[in-house]
Amino acid sequence: MEATPDPDVDVMFVVPNGSFAGAEKLKVNIQEKFNRDPLPNESDIEKVWNAATLRNPALWNGTKFRLHSINQNDREEIVFNLGITSYKEFIGTNWSPDVKHLRDMGEKQYGNSQTYMSDALGVGALVVTSDNQIILIRRSSSVGEANGLYDIPGGHPEPQVRK
Repeated sequence: MEATPDPDVDVMFVVPNGSFAGAEKLKVNIQEKFNRDPLPNESDIEKVWNAATLRNPALWNGTKFRLHSINQNDREEIVFNLGITSYKEFIGTNWSPDVKHLRDMGEKQYGNSQTYMSDALGVGALVVTSDNQIILIRRSSSVGEANGLYDIPGGHPEPQVRK
């Protein structure tokens, strides 16, 4: 039985079957051109952020990496093309009540539904213990998304501490 695809998930890159992508094959390319395009009305982000912080005063803004794309170069390295975004932009675009409109507008104007989206890079790990158990965490009630739910350990890397 084939799984029903999740409309909110896009597969960006798959390592070819039988291949292994070790750390030496992973590269990062950070450039301004990989930032999101500004919205026609950037104040819409501020409105969504202000509403979110009224509901949850514990939210704070911070700089995040933006995942633009992943590709394999001619040396068979896997390259993560990253821009810079912020948590406010993430809440104001990806979690906006108008997210469908923003994606449709990007698709119509640029042929890319993610043009205006923050797409903050998240990381996660599925940890299986030696006794075949899986580690889950319960998310805080004061986070901006999926608060109080169980999840795999993860987060968002901070550009300020990158090497």
